[in-house]
Amino acid sequence: MLLRDTETGIEVFLQRRVKAMAFAPSVTVFPGGGLDERDRQSSGVTWSGPPPSWWADRFGCDEDQAAALVCAAVRETFEECGVLLAGGPDGVSLDATPEQLAAARSELVDRRGSLVDVLTANGWVLRADLLRPWSNWITPEIEPRRYDTFFFVAELPPGQRADDGTTEVTEAGWHRPADALAEWHADRLQLLPPTWVSLEQLAENGDVAAALGAGDRRTITPLIPKVRRDGDKVTLTLPGELGYDTAPLQLRPRQVPRLNPGADTAGTGPRGLLPDAQRPAHPVYEKLRPVTATASVLLAENPSPMTLEGTNTWLLRAPDAEQVIVIDPGPLDEHHLRQIAEHGPVAQILLTHHHFDHSEGAARLAELTHAPVRALDPKLVLGGEGLSEGDVVAAAGLELRVLTTPGHTADSLSFVLEDAVLTGDTVLGRGTTVIAQPDGRLSDYLNSLRRLAELPEGLAVLPGHGPELPDAGAVAREYLAHREQRLEQVREALRQLGPDATPRQVVELVYADVDQVLWPAAESSVRAQLDYLRAG
Repeated sequence: MLLRDTETGIEVFLQRRVKAMAFAPSVTVFPGGGLDERDRQSSGVTWSGPPPSWWADRFGCDEDQAAALVCAAVRETFEECGVLLAGGPDGVSLDATPEQLAAARSELVDRRGSLVDVLTANGWVLRADLLRPWSNWITPEIEPRRYDTFFFVAELPPGQRADDGTTEVTEAGWHRPADALAEWHADRLQLLPPTWVSLEQLAENGDVAAALGAGDRRTITPLIPKVRRDGDKVTLTLPGELGYDTAPLQLRPRQVPRLNPGADTAGTGPRGLLPDAQRPAHPVYEKLRPVTATASVLLAENPSPMTLEGTNTWLLRAPDAEQVIVIDPGPLDEHHLRQIAEHGPVAQILLTHHHFDHSEGAARLAELTHAPVRALDPKLVLGGEGLSEGDVVAAAGLELRVLTTPGHTADSLSFVLEDAVLTGDTVLGRGTTVIAQPDGRLSDYLNSLRRLAELPEGLAVLPGHGPELPDAGAVAREYLAHREQRLEQVREALRQLGPDATPRQVVELVYADVDQVLWPAAESSVRAQLDYLRAG
């Protein structure tokens, strides 16, 4: 948590993460990231301030781990917002030109060196005196992604400026803690529990010196919130040492990112999304979850790193219609398919593409409901006509326009309603899409994203996996920007590794910060990126 003093009080630097991030998309956070092996090369760093032994005592770990944590905090702060918690040979003033700082930052971001390499080469000293320990949060056990995160407070060094020069954020800036909390309460910011709890604590300090003093006095105990679900109500209980005793905290309703503030003057959500009170938060298993006035989702229980919480089976019907259109029945799961059939009668079964997690159950659902199966791939069509660009599917009181959106696969389709677009795996509710070679092609995928980016403003995204999103055009533009960033990273990797580098070599360099369980999927995408670049 990077702090500075102003005439109106203490301010903290916050960043809003891009929507394409796999974890906490569109959420406002403090600068930070993961500890990597480079941070463990701390034995050669020149250190000013509390030594590693002091940090080890505060964090309850050994000295090597403590030194690595401090190095990671300094490195990530520099990479993400351009602030280097370091000094010159005197251990205080940092006499560096903007060009020197930019070159050093680039070396770390591109993973060409460690923090120790950068500091040593420039004669700089790590200033641990600018940092204080604050807390240690561990993700609740019910979450599929868990992190053990150490929080620090740090003072902005004189003469330095924090910026938004990272590809991981859409905006960044300074906020008084109380103002950020007010924005959160007004639904204009999304915050995770560690962030809003920390902001409440920071708001109690009048200036940076007071916050650093509070850090000196804090007892760093691992905080593992306990989450309890009672229907659609979620409560979070924090350890008593934070001042909340044993009383459960009511988690705020899930906030859908609003890319067009003010458009929802009637309180019905962007374009077609139902208000939060009528739209239980994703994920919900075993029951139909309403999302728009005409679309509800039944989540299949097939979670995995590739399917996120599972496959979304969408059921569409006009408010006064008896029949329903089913989009992507999902896997061959008898219980799931019978649940779908119970919400019939089913007029038509439509497939966004051929992957088993979307289409495997289609033939069995057709047996249960006597409904035709329609798709772009003729091999998937049963008892009806195929689908192609520009077709209009009229059923269940609705009209769906068919868009061919190849790229993830050659047969990928999207379906456009008046208030939403069903995207299959072309756009996900969280994270980014794999280009499934040899069937998928990056050039096709980029063209499909450009088509989606041109859709009318405010069409909700109803994806094949993950939660719904409020604006398809805005999400598609973010996907395009993310793809261009990845392409530039691959170009840089080829400059380092040589033009004949293999997809695996590129993945190990470009995706070093990604969970290795996802590397096979990343390798497929990199293979598509290499083909795209090598084709000119």
